[in-house]
Amino acid sequence: MSGGNRNSEIKMEGINKLRKGDNILNLKKEYESNKLVIGPKISKKLIKENKIAKLYLSTNAPMDLIGDIGSIEIERLNVDAIELGKSLGKNFPISVLGVLK
Repeated sequence: MSGGNRNSEIKMEGINKLRKGDNILNLKKEYESNKLVIGPKISKKLIKENKIAKLYLSTNAPMDLIGDIGSIEIERLNVDAIELGKSLGKNFPISVLGVLK
């Protein structure tokens, strides 16, 4: 098994650990299909360009982090930003995930 496959397995294990509630059903699928963007700045920019379908927010992400989002669906995850970042294999907290259309 190559190192790249192992890293993918570790990331997917992290996402599986997020499944503490039913509100994360599509996160794994969206992550695997590279449809997620990370962070409030890029999410806000893409919202203005009408390229975001949905937002995932960590438990400690303030709602005003994004600003005016119009009719975009928002889903609060059952994890904080640090745990969400680690679960996605990142070395930084993630408070906002945007799902591309």
